[in-house]
Amino acid sequence: GFFFLLKECHEKDFLFVEGSYRHDWYRAFRQFAVQRGTPDNYGYYSFGVNSLLHEVVELPKFWNYMKLRTSYSEVGNSIPNVMFHAISVNQLTGAVVPSPYSYFENPIPEKTKSFEAGFDAAFFKNALSWDLTFYYSTLNNAYLLVADKGKSKPVNSGVIRNMGVETSMSYALNISKDLLWKTGVNLAYNNNQI
Repeated sequence: GFFFLLKECHEKDFLFVEGSYRHDWYRAFRQFAVQRGTPDNYGYYSFGVNSLLHEVVELPKFWNYMKLRTSYSEVGNSIPNVMFHAISVNQLTGAVVPSPYSYFENPIPEKTKSFEAGFDAAFFKNALSWDLTFYYSTLNNAYLLVADKGKSKPVNSGVIRNMGVETSMSYALNISKDLLWKTGVNLAYNNNQI
């Protein structure tokens, strides 16, 4: 289960702030809660700020729109919903079958942390638009299974980093009252590291 809160506020139609908080309960962690005290619930938050700069700063006449934006968020992902230390009984032979998993030392959820910043601009009565975005995210505590003496050992390990820049520009031409022609270009650079 989970609960979710969201709050928005703005200042004189030029500054907009938004925040949220989410709290999740994970069934998969309950098997570790009694013996080890491992929590079965975790919280995540996000916030964002947008500013309409053209509402507070006088821009040149050809430049009619400018929005600055930034955001940060955290999102969680549970480990698989399996009993890691459960044994079973073969119904045909009656033999006890041990768990295929070895000891799970530090069960915690994966957590993705993301940051984004950029701007949107429009020129010549919104005919020409341009936006630019920088993003950076990390996936922490990635869940993996590694070989361990004939068993699969569950681990939360490693960080996967993703960062990049994306920009796009488009131009709209009103050919007639009922006909609009729009073209654009998009460029992006992305870099991942494990």
